[in-house]
Amino acid sequence: MKKILLSLLIASFIGTVSFNITSFARENQRHLSNIIQLSGANNSVYALDHTGKLWIWGYNQYGNLGLGDETDRFAPTRLHIPTSTSITQIGSGRHINAALNTSGQVFSWSEKWPGKNEAQSSTPVMINGFSGIKQIAVGANFVLGLDQSGKVQLWGQTSTSDNASKFINEPSAIPNTPEHIVSIAASQNHGYVLTSEGAVWSISITSSSGSIAAKPTLLPDLKNIKMISSGEKAIACIDSNEHGWIYDQDANQVVKVPLTQPIKTISAQPINNAAIITSNGNVYQLISKTDTQLLKGVPSNGIAAIQNPLATTILTKSGEVWSTGVNVNGQLGIANNIRRIATAQPAIQPIQLELNGTLLHPVNSPKMVGNYVYVPIRGVLQEMGSTVNWNKNQKNLVKITSKNTMIQLQVDQKYAMINGKAVQLDAPVVYIDGSMFVPLRFISQAEGATVNWDSNLYTVSISFKN
Repeated sequence: MKKILLSLLIASFIGTVSFNITSFARENQRHLSNIIQLSGANNSVYALDHTGKLWIWGYNQYGNLGLGDETDRFAPTRLHIPTSTSITQIGSGRHINAALNTSGQVFSWSEKWPGKNEAQSSTPVMINGFSGIKQIAVGANFVLGLDQSGKVQLWGQTSTSDNASKFINEPSAIPNTPEHIVSIAASQNHGYVLTSEGAVWSISITSSSGSIAAKPTLLPDLKNIKMISSGEKAIACIDSNEHGWIYDQDANQVVKVPLTQPIKTISAQPINNAAIITSNGNVYQLISKTDTQLLKGVPSNGIAAIQNPLATTILTKSGEVWSTGVNVNGQLGIANNIRRIATAQPAIQPIQLELNGTLLHPVNSPKMVGNYVYVPIRGVLQEMGSTVNWNKNQKNLVKITSKNTMIQLQVDQKYAMINGKAVQLDAPVVYIDGSMFVPLRFISQAEGATVNWDSNLYTVSISFKN
């Protein structure tokens, strides 16, 4: 990495204030790219890139993103999975998420909710007992794994016949599954298997009579199916003629997608809320059981889609991610708190931040403004042992203290007070997106930190000895 000679700026969330706000050119921001897979549920989005890294953003008010906090993310950030091999698949459910690596191991993280079991972690951990897994599917609070022998393993919460719940701590094979299983999927309370003959079977994740799940049931209306995909309340299927089908388990109803064009992929929530990509890359929305509409303002080279309750996310052939819809929880990933957009915009790849080799997840993501890189103060200086205080009476004033140093910074000023002496800054203190920014190069010199900027990895690395 190349050591930076330009100033780096730190952002600190301090609430709404009345002083000047600095704008920056959003069109110059780097787009998230090289994505090969999407997953999403409950207005959270997960994107896997070609190197096996996992990017996450959106709804996080119960900690479902796996970052260990409960703050929504309006821009993608990398989630560390504790594995020495690459991640090959991701899956998401209402309360739980999972990732599969090339070694056939499964990792999971769960949101904080009343039904959370002590075996579940708020940050990614490996599920002991899963091995040789080649595909995963995730329901509301359970994980399915299809192993190399064709058996379907279950881990997580099941319901009982008296509406109680039971947690399966050790992955166990679901009994009585059909032979020649080639793929699996899940909805909120059910698992599904697709056989090589094109048949789809449903499995209620309900334990009774000593079994961890109900006996699989053939879905006779789904025939010659070649692909199935998970959804929160429904699953989507594509048959050998490239026709689309959506099955709603709760309603026990199958709907044929009313499109004549060959279908490439479908993402369904309820049966009347689905995103459909045709073979020519156009994106349609299912607005009723008998009608679709072309989704305007989105790229026409889509290869995959995620239909969340409030937004549609499209993966393009070029590996970019575009979204449209409601953005109240950051589910569009556009590094902007605008509440809704009608024309799709690309997800932004913010500058990543590492402190002593550890990836940080600041609420306000780093930004490039002109010749300056900006990184968030509370996620950096507090980790470096400093204390950051915002003066509520003087809303544009921030004080930073460490063992031997006290710094005062004020918006629009091009100097800082360090231990009572005025020191010139490379750039004035500014305010962007609800955050206050100050020159990091000056602070790093004061704190004895070394800062490096890797423009290829789009990452700032800070080395610091406390």
